[in-house]
Amino acid sequence: NYGTICLSRAAATIEGATMYRIVGGNASEGITIEEVTSMEAGKPYIFQASADQITVTMTGARADVQNANGLIGNLGESAMAVPTDAYVLSNNLLYLVDSDVIIAPNRAYIDMDAITPVAPAQGAKRRVIATYNQATGIEDASATFVGPEKIFENGVLYILRDGVKYNATGARVQ
Repeated sequence: NYGTICLSRAAATIEGATMYRIVGGNASEGITIEEVTSMEAGKPYIFQASADQITVTMTGARADVQNANGLIGNLGESAMAVPTDAYVLSNNLLYLVDSDVIIAPNRAYIDMDAITPVAPAQGAKRRVIATYNQATGIEDASATFVGPEKIFENGVLYILRDGVKYNATGARVQ
């Protein structure tokens, strides 16, 4: 549901999405975003869709693209290449660009090196978008059971002890 948007004019109304700005982040933890109630001309934003279609009614004068705390927008007429070592938002995760990637007009990418932490706005909702493929250690977790184990198989309780399977009453099962 997350995406990026960059418009040349300010938004008078926004329907079908909640808009966010970047307030902090790094490559290992992802980014922290904070809800905003308006969109400035030329500034890119991250949105979370709440409908199948997003409708933005624009107002005011056109503006050139502006850096928005690491969020770099594309206001050009055509797609633009994303620099290597930048991040793109796809499938609700941030992906490191390490090959040829382009973004469409009115979209944005993230330069983690350009993010400066911002003090929280009072009452604003914050969220975190993680970077893809972060090490959690879960894959390396293992457990060694020394004693008997209880298992359920097809809704029946069995006890495994020394490689032999027993039912709940203690009778040996093949």
